[in-house]
Amino acid sequence: METGLLPHRSRLQAVRIFESHLMEMFGDRPSSDVKLCLAKAIVDQFPLLRDEDGEGYEAWFTSSRGKHCATGYIEERLRNVRKRCKNRAVLAKAKEASSSSLLSTVTLNYTTTEVTHEEAESMTTWLKYNKEPLAQVKEFMEKTAASRAVYVRSHPEETVATIVDEYPHLLATPGMIEQDFRLMLPEAADALFLKWGQMSDGIFEYANKQNNWQQYE
Repeated sequence: METGLLPHRSRLQAVRIFESHLMEMFGDRPSSDVKLCLAKAIVDQFPLLRDEDGEGYEAWFTSSRGKHCATGYIEERLRNVRKRCKNRAVLAKAKEASSSSLLSTVTLNYTTTEVTHEEAESMTTWLKYNKEPLAQVKEFMEKTAASRAVYVRSHPEETVATIVDEYPHLLATPGMIEQDFRLMLPEAADALFLKWGQMSDGIFEYANKQNNWQQYE
């Protein structure tokens, strides 16, 4: 760079550097005048990047004319950045909508159980310290299924061990995980059983990569 030259193989890296500075100063939609000034400054400071045609800066940026859109490395890089940002925003919005939809569904199911938040908390506390009578355990687990689903969904940072500590009967009492699943997603309750032959190998392969998962068998 001290000689005013930049190796051709470093062109892509240079585009990213110039673009980063441009967006930091003017955002992702700078004016044509700003992009033109940058293009001219680039070929002035780094002659090796000068194009053979025209005045040498056109490969970096050429303003739109009539029906022809603006072109050049700067313009293409900006378009790609805007496109990626838009795609990420769409994916984030879809994910948020999906989570919101699930939580809304769970909350709706929760209200239909006619169990208040305070009652659900009391039952959850009782379940932590009582293993029987079994009929009572199953009844309370059923009535707190929706609040439990909301808790798990709204605390993605929680580990399996923490969740089991909070709701010990998920593993201590056979059938409770299945019961929760059937209550929350009744239309999909049998899907895992029906497709187990197709999915089991992948599930066990994933499980074997986890640390100490056998302790929760």
